[in-house]
Amino acid sequence: MRKTILGLSLILLSIFTLDAQTLTMNKVPPAVSHAFRAKYAAAQQESWELVASNTYQVGFFNAKKRQTARFDNTGKWLETETDVTNGQIPRPVSNAIPKNFPGFDIQIMSQIEAADGTITYEVVLFKGRENYDVVFSVKGEILKKEAGQPNE
Repeated sequence: MRKTILGLSLILLSIFTLDAQTLTMNKVPPAVSHAFRAKYAAAQQESWELVASNTYQVGFFNAKKRQTARFDNTGKWLETETDVTNGQIPRPVSNAIPKNFPGFDIQIMSQIEAADGTITYEVVLFKGRENYDVVFSVKGEILKKEAGQPNE
């Protein structure tokens, strides 16, 4: 019985660890690291994670901007997320935030550029214990809204 519990615990631990596993450079496939270097030659201080079975995410600084890029295991670029400020987003997005979330404060704001050229804006908003992760189109339309865990 004890071995069964220990075995199940190890399986669960490995499943949860795979959710976002920090990697050293020697664990990143060469195709992925080469694709990253080709796209972001000036990038500094990169840190790698395996975020899905075949998706690699790298956090880095590029021209003094904090960015995160995702690549598949063949080196195909999927998207890049760049931290932005309220002054760097389209007016329809900045107008949509207080209209749809009155009284909420912005915690994090980023621009997401997808491989197909689509640009969206992800904003984490909070008010008291309530918070949301919201994705807006460049026109200020809500594309996705997820409630976060209540703030303690």
